[in-house]
Amino acid sequence: MPNHTIFNERPESQDRALKVIEKLGYTIVPRSEAEKKRGSRRAVLFTEELQSFLSHQTYQFGTEERYFSGGSIAKAMQTMDQFSAAGLYAENKTIYELLCAGKSMEEDLPDGTRQSFDLSFIDFEHPENNTFQVTDEFEVERPNGKFARPDIVVLVNGIPLVVIECKKSSVDVMEGVNQNIRNWGEEYIPHLFRYTQLVLAMNPDKVLYGTCGTPAKYFVSWHEDDKEWLNNWCRKCSPDGQIKDMEFDLGFNCLGMRSNNPVLPGLEEAFKDTETYVYTIGDSVRARRIMEGTMEGRAILNVLESQGYLHLEPLE
Repeated sequence: MPNHTIFNERPESQDRALKVIEKLGYTIVPRSEAEKKRGSRRAVLFTEELQSFLSHQTYQFGTEERYFSGGSIAKAMQTMDQFSAAGLYAENKTIYELLCAGKSMEEDLPDGTRQSFDLSFIDFEHPENNTFQVTDEFEVERPNGKFARPDIVVLVNGIPLVVIECKKSSVDVMEGVNQNIRNWGEEYIPHLFRYTQLVLAMNPDKVLYGTCGTPAKYFVSWHEDDKEWLNNWCRKCSPDGQIKDMEFDLGFNCLGMRSNNPVLPGLEEAFKDTETYVYTIGDSVRARRIMEGTMEGRAILNVLESQGYLHLEPLE
């Protein structure tokens, strides 16, 4: 009988990703338990986790710390689970704003007055108060009654904030990117992606990220300026204790810095025979300020300058 070795994404990519996320402090929820928490394969929230977190939120009234009422908790739950006709991207933005700013709730006070207080969906000041979970094979019902099954979903307080598609090493990571894009389409499972703040595709050699609505060619690799911090976390979280440097993906952004020193034509020529996408993002000085305002943007500018493509003068 032939001795076949079968390679698939589960042990090579998906299981390793789960182990890394678990070492970051997330609790792995088995698929069967995750389906019970959701109530149905149409639903995507872990409602008990969300309700429990909200029920522990308090507000200050004078010297007294008070819990939010059951009515406020119910309204907050309804707000998070309420769909609108505004479309996926508008809904995703609304969820983002709720996650960042919370929702104002009116409470009856002991002195007979009513006053509004902010109810948070995530405790950013005290991360230990949140519930961090991850599950896999997250099967979600489509409008036609069939199912789509993202490989990994990461939840905070029962809210699915990250979706990850895993591929084996022999499969181009862009297949995972395209699978995510397909899944947030109207005929698939957009009701999951209305919550998703990060969308990832990975194989053992590469990880790309975007957000809901990001075109495929703009999914990029994440890079940190602080290499020591990054390597320490990688050693802590790597399933085998090994870390591997990824090739820097500088091919998603370029810009002409000033009209008297354009770099776009030179970059287009330099990268014409590669899979790098080169495009301009508008006014040079303004664009540079935008780039320098982000960690990843600064990293790109530094690499381009170190390779001799740019000579950057300080902006006034």
